[in-house]
Amino acid sequence: MKIEPQWTISGHDKWVLEKLNNVMVKVDYLFCGLLRYYSVDTVKKHVDDLIILQQEGIIDQIIFSTWDYNLDESYPSSPSNRVVNPAEMRDIREYLLNSGIKILEKKPPLDPGRDNIRCQMLSQQNGMEICNPDNYIFRGRLDAQISMDFMRKMFTNPDEYLPATEKIFKRKVWVPWFDITPPYSISDECFFGTFDDMKALVHFDEHLFKWDAHVARFAYPFVNDYQRTYDYVYQDLDKLASREIPLATRLRQEGWKNLNKITRERMETDYILDLACYYHIINQYFKIENPPDAITFSRSPNINTNTRKWRRGRKPLDDNIFINNFSLEKISRATAIPCYNDTWLNNLFSGIIKNDKYADKIKEHVDTLK
Repeated sequence: MKIEPQWTISGHDKWVLEKLNNVMVKVDYLFCGLLRYYSVDTVKKHVDDLIILQQEGIIDQIIFSTWDYNLDESYPSSPSNRVVNPAEMRDIREYLLNSGIKILEKKPPLDPGRDNIRCQMLSQQNGMEICNPDNYIFRGRLDAQISMDFMRKMFTNPDEYLPATEKIFKRKVWVPWFDITPPYSISDECFFGTFDDMKALVHFDEHLFKWDAHVARFAYPFVNDYQRTYDYVYQDLDKLASREIPLATRLRQEGWKNLNKITRERMETDYILDLACYYHIINQYFKIENPPDAITFSRSPNINTNTRKWRRGRKPLDDNIFINNFSLEKISRATAIPCYNDTWLNNLFSGIIKNDKYADKIKEHVDTLK
């Protein structure tokens, strides 16, 4: 079956193109990871929107960085490696090539690592080798569908979404959410930044690869500038034979209903120092914005079946309280308590959140990091 791109520029889009024809900022859109779990329709749903933005002059290159077996229709399927119909992989390749998409198919690492972290790092590194260093880079995955309106707004307003910062990054890195509980647990489904800043999030530090993929990626740029970060990822982990953070261990033992009680107890320990440093880094170096309709997150090992949602419904934080956000009722992504915008941290650091001794302690510790 021959699959042709099904995109055209509407009258409205032509008007937008005329309005944007002087835009100097361009974005390379880099997909990383597996394609073989996704149907042609799912891939098209992502790519067709990107091609319109490419025609508008907003997106420069669209790149898929994957592995040499990924689109091989003869690659065997197994219960642990369920794939779409092999013929669809041929159709996906044909569709991408007909659409002018660049496909990188490299050898995967022999050991993918915990959470496939070596695969994640190498896939991004491979893709960035053909990105334009003068462009901004959006690193995405097929399980995060970004609305075209949100992409257009974000990609054409870098000063708003990637404001300038100092020292470690040139500009803030946009991410859709961060977990307020374990330090450095920042969304890695998609993120957006300058070429150099995105490059700073790629490394092959084997010690950090003992952590989960979020911590391994997002703590790394800060270990040389923040002693607290260094101690957290290089020393504290060595004390934990289970390689699990204490919170997760206690919650398994005592039950998630005790999350707030356990968090209050941990706030009386050095955990509050780790959290303060984490929040400071988020506030200083990351832009958090994810409106309710901007991104649809999903996971499915086979998108020929109904997509299985892996979040429990969006449960925004209460922006005017601190410690009581650490509760079972706020968990909405597996075991995470996500924060979807900058408001909560801004309120915390500006003193809007009052009558909370833990918020006061966090702010006191953050003030020493400035």
